[in-house]
Amino acid sequence: MVLPLPLTHAYVANQTGANIDKIDIMAPNTVTPLALGLTNNPQWIAITPDGTTGYITELGGTDLHILDIASDTLRGSITLPSPASFGTVEITPDGIYAFVTNFGAGTLTQVTIASGTAAASAAVLSNPLGIAFLSPPSPPDPPVSPGVLNASSKKSAFFSETDRFNIITWEPIFSTIPVTYLIYRNGGLIGSVNSPGPYQFEDHNRKKKKTDIYTVVAKTSLNSTTVGSISVTCCK
Repeated sequence: MVLPLPLTHAYVANQTGANIDKIDIMAPNTVTPLALGLTNNPQWIAITPDGTTGYITELGGTDLHILDIASDTLRGSITLPSPASFGTVEITPDGIYAFVTNFGAGTLTQVTIASGTAAASAAVLSNPLGIAFLSPPSPPDPPVSPGVLNASSKKSAFFSETDRFNIITWEPIFSTIPVTYLIYRNGGLIGSVNSPGPYQFEDHNRKKKKTDIYTVVAKTSLNSTTVGSISVTCCK
């Protein structure tokens, strides 16, 4: 069973009924058999990612049938290598190829969807039936434009004691992977902040009117990226 986009109907290969059944998802008891002239035991149906075209295998047939989803009619077929005992057909996620298993011959056939041509079959283990595709892992998000560093200076008095401190804030440059932000003052490491923040660091006990240069570096498991540097003069 497959569901085209948008998800309004499901299509089921009906081997004993020699047809494809169309099911209304909102009313599952409403089944419409599509009389497509499939006389060799429909085995499997797969639909392209754009939801426009279905591909049907038959257990005893020699063709991969092409179903137009908009009209629910066949608009052609692709001859597959013999001998015939076809099982699953699956479409690659990019919609470029269909792959058909032939469990009688122990082969896998690649079909180019745009040209409607079948390549030579590749031998696989005996009686192949199902097939699935493994996509490569998604790469980490690329860094966005480095966020602007901001700096301010404040003081806090408590009786005779005064604490002068600088506040450094910044925007994260990675959105989905763990990051440790290292804070340097005048080239020396003074602290760190882990994602998801808040992205702020307070440097206490600074001397009045002293200028310091702060640098923030984003460190991941793969590499380090400098967010930026900024200078700040401590308040009086």
